[in-house]
Amino acid sequence: MNGKIKLLVFISIVTISLPLLGIPRNTKNIILFIIGISSLLLVFSLKRGIKTLRLKLKRIEGQQGTLIQ
Repeated sequence: MNGKIKLLVFISIVTISLPLLGIPRNTKNIILFIIGISSLLLVFSLKRGIKTLRLKLKRIEGQQGTLIQ
């Protein structure tokens, strides 16, 4: 899962940098830049959500371990 998130971050950064290689003169470049930024924000929110779910899972596993003993 971690490798896929890193790949998505890389793709987002490449998408953001494509219009910056030249001066964004047309709307296609501006739309590509906006898509790159939005995908990068989406990746960071997914990463934060996965971290939260892992913490909840650890907390639940810890509670079940104390109930079994």
